[in-house]
Amino acid sequence: NTAAIKMTDAQIKQIVEDIDNVAQLGKKTGLTLEGFSCWVGSVSLWKGNWFQYYPFTKELDDAYAGMLNKVLAEGKKRGWPAEVNISPGDEPGGHPETMDAISHYLGVIKQQVKGAQTTMCIGGGMRRGGTSEYDKLRTVLDVPDTSLIRQDLLGMMQKDGKKFWIYNGA
Repeated sequence: NTAAIKMTDAQIKQIVEDIDNVAQLGKKTGLTLEGFSCWVGSVSLWKGNWFQYYPFTKELDDAYAGMLNKVLAEGKKRGWPAEVNISPGDEPGGHPETMDAISHYLGVIKQQVKGAQTTMCIGGGMRRGGTSEYDKLRTVLDVPDTSLIRQDLLGMMQKDGKKFWIYNGA
Protein backbone atom coordinates (compact mmCIF):
# COMPACT_ATOMS: atom_id res chain seq x y z
CA ASN A 1 0.00 0.00 0.00
CA THR A 2 1.49 3.35 -1.01
CA ALA A 3 -1.01 5.57 0.81
CA ALA A 4 0.33 8.19 3.15
CA ILE A 5 -0.93 8.08 6.69
CA LYS A 6 -1.70 10.90 9.07
CA MET A 7 0.58 11.02 12.04
CA THR A 8 -1.00 11.70 15.39
CA ASP A 9 0.26 14.45 17.65
CA ALA A 10 1.49 11.73 20.01
CA GLN A 11 3.54 10.12 17.21
CA ILE A 12 5.04 13.50 16.26
CA LYS A 13 5.93 14.21 19.88
CA GLN A 14 7.56 10.79 20.19
CA ILE A 15 9.74 11.48 17.13
CA VAL A 16 10.75 14.81 18.66
CA GLU A 17 11.39 13.15 22.02
CA ASP A 18 13.63 10.52 20.41
CA ILE A 19 15.64 13.14 18.49
CA ASP A 20 15.86 15.39 21.55
CA ASN A 21 17.08 12.53 23.78
CA VAL A 22 19.95 11.82 21.40
CA ALA A 23 20.70 15.55 21.14
CA GLN A 24 20.86 15.83 24.95
CA LEU A 25 23.31 12.92 25.12
CA GLY A 26 25.42 14.68 22.50
CA LYS A 27 25.41 17.94 24.46
CA LYS A 28 26.98 16.14 27.41
CA THR A 29 30.00 15.43 25.21
CA GLY A 30 30.13 18.88 23.62
CA LEU A 31 28.19 18.13 20.44
CA THR A 32 25.28 20.15 19.12
CA LEU A 33 22.17 19.08 17.22
CA GLU A 34 22.77 19.81 13.55
CA GLY A 35 20.59 17.29 11.81
CA PHE A 36 18.68 14.05 11.82
CA SER A 37 17.41 11.36 9.48
CA CYS A 38 13.69 10.99 9.03
CA TRP A 39 12.96 8.68 6.17
CA VAL A 40 9.84 8.81 4.04
CA GLY A 41 8.79 5.45 5.47
CA SER A 42 7.71 7.18 8.67
CA VAL A 43 4.58 8.45 6.93
CA SER A 44 3.84 5.62 4.51
CA LEU A 45 1.97 2.35 4.71
CA TRP A 46 4.22 1.12 1.88
CA LYS A 47 5.86 -2.18 2.73
CA GLY A 48 9.03 -3.21 1.01
CA ASN A 49 12.81 -3.15 1.30
CA TRP A 50 14.15 0.32 2.09
CA PHE A 51 16.50 0.22 -0.88
CA GLN A 52 13.56 -0.12 -3.29
CA TYR A 53 12.12 3.10 -1.91
CA TYR A 54 8.75 4.72 -2.50
CA PRO A 55 6.63 5.87 -5.42
CA PHE A 56 6.14 9.59 -5.98
CA THR A 57 2.70 10.86 -5.05
CA LYS A 58 1.53 14.30 -4.01
CA GLU A 59 -0.19 12.70 -1.01
CA LEU A 60 3.06 11.15 0.20
CA ASP A 61 5.07 14.33 -0.51
CA ASP A 62 2.62 16.45 1.47
CA ALA A 63 2.41 13.96 4.35
CA TYR A 64 6.21 13.76 4.59
CA ALA A 65 6.73 17.53 4.45
CA GLY A 66 3.84 18.08 6.88
CA MET A 67 5.32 15.65 9.39
CA LEU A 68 8.76 17.28 9.14
CA ASN A 69 7.30 20.76 9.59
CA LYS A 70 5.50 19.59 12.75
CA VAL A 71 8.66 17.94 14.08
CA LEU A 72 10.67 21.13 13.53
CA ALA A 73 7.97 23.33 15.09
CA GLU A 74 7.95 21.13 18.20
CA GLY A 75 11.75 21.02 18.23
CA LYS A 76 11.91 24.81 18.08
CA LYS A 77 9.98 24.89 21.37
CA ARG A 78 12.80 22.78 22.83
CA GLY A 79 15.52 25.14 21.68
CA TRP A 80 16.66 23.31 18.56
CA PRO A 81 18.70 25.41 16.10
CA ALA A 82 16.83 27.70 13.71
CA GLU A 83 17.99 25.54 10.80
CA VAL A 84 18.31 21.75 10.98
CA ASN A 85 19.74 19.39 8.36
CA ILE A 86 17.41 16.55 7.38
CA SER A 87 18.16 13.35 5.46
CA PRO A 88 15.36 11.35 3.78
CA GLY A 89 17.45 8.21 3.22
CA ASP A 90 20.96 6.82 3.04
CA GLU A 91 23.81 6.27 0.58
CA PRO A 92 21.99 6.16 -2.76
CA GLY A 93 25.28 5.43 -4.53
CA GLY A 94 25.40 2.10 -2.74
CA HIS A 95 21.83 1.40 -3.85
CA PRO A 96 21.53 3.18 -7.23
CA GLU A 97 17.87 2.20 -7.59
CA THR A 98 17.11 4.71 -4.82
CA MET A 99 18.81 7.68 -6.54
CA ASP A 100 15.70 9.16 -8.19
CA ALA A 101 13.64 8.81 -5.00
CA ILE A 102 16.38 10.28 -2.78
CA SER A 103 16.76 13.22 -5.17
CA HIS A 104 12.98 13.71 -5.24
CA TYR A 105 12.58 13.75 -1.45
CA LEU A 106 15.61 16.00 -0.95
CA GLY A 107 13.74 18.39 -3.27
CA VAL A 108 10.52 18.02 -1.25
CA ILE A 109 12.43 18.99 1.90
CA LYS A 110 14.04 22.00 0.17
CA GLN A 111 10.72 23.22 -1.23
CA GLN A 112 8.26 22.48 1.56
CA VAL A 113 10.07 22.34 4.90
CA LYS A 114 10.90 25.70 6.47
CA GLY A 115 13.98 25.82 8.66
CA ALA A 116 15.58 22.79 7.03
CA GLN A 117 18.60 22.11 4.91
CA THR A 118 19.11 18.79 3.18
CA THR A 119 21.87 16.34 4.00
CA MET A 120 22.74 12.90 2.69
CA CYS A 121 25.39 10.25 3.31
CA ILE A 122 26.95 9.81 -0.09
CA GLY A 123 29.65 7.30 0.79
CA GLY A 124 28.18 4.26 -0.93
CA GLY A 125 28.99 5.41 -4.44
CA MET A 126 32.37 6.83 -3.54
CA ARG A 127 33.60 3.48 -2.28
CA ARG A 128 33.14 2.40 -5.87
CA GLY A 129 35.39 5.22 -7.02
CA GLY A 130 33.11 7.86 -8.57
CA THR A 131 31.69 11.30 -7.89
CA SER A 132 28.52 10.72 -9.91
CA GLU A 133 26.47 10.28 -6.73
CA TYR A 134 27.24 13.81 -5.57
CA ASP A 135 26.89 15.14 -9.09
CA LYS A 136 23.34 13.76 -9.39
CA LEU A 137 22.29 15.28 -6.03
CA ARG A 138 24.22 18.55 -6.01
CA THR A 139 21.22 20.81 -6.85
CA VAL A 140 19.05 19.42 -4.02
CA LEU A 141 21.77 18.59 -1.47
CA ASP A 142 22.80 21.38 0.89
CA VAL A 143 25.22 19.49 3.17
CA PRO A 144 26.87 16.37 1.72
CA ASP A 145 28.11 13.83 4.27
CA THR A 146 30.97 11.79 2.82
CA SER A 147 32.75 8.69 4.04
CA LEU A 148 36.02 9.22 2.17
CA ILE A 149 38.18 12.21 1.34
CA ARG A 150 38.70 12.44 -2.41
CA GLN A 151 40.29 15.46 -4.07
CA ASP A 152 37.89 15.39 -7.02
CA LEU A 153 34.85 15.30 -4.73
CA LEU A 154 36.22 17.98 -2.40
CA GLY A 155 36.89 20.15 -5.45
CA MET A 156 33.30 19.76 -6.65
CA MET A 157 31.88 20.68 -3.23
CA GLN A 158 34.27 23.61 -2.89
CA LYS A 159 33.28 24.88 -6.33
CA ASP A 160 29.62 24.64 -5.25
CA GLY A 161 30.40 26.55 -2.03
CA LYS A 162 29.10 23.72 0.18
CA LYS A 163 30.09 22.88 3.70
CA PHE A 164 30.27 19.13 4.23
CA TRP A 165 30.53 16.50 6.92
CA ILE A 166 32.87 13.52 7.01
CA TYR A 167 32.18 10.21 8.74
CA ASN A 168 33.84 6.82 9.23
CA GLY A 169 36.97 6.62 7.10
CA ALA A 170 38.21 10.17 7.61
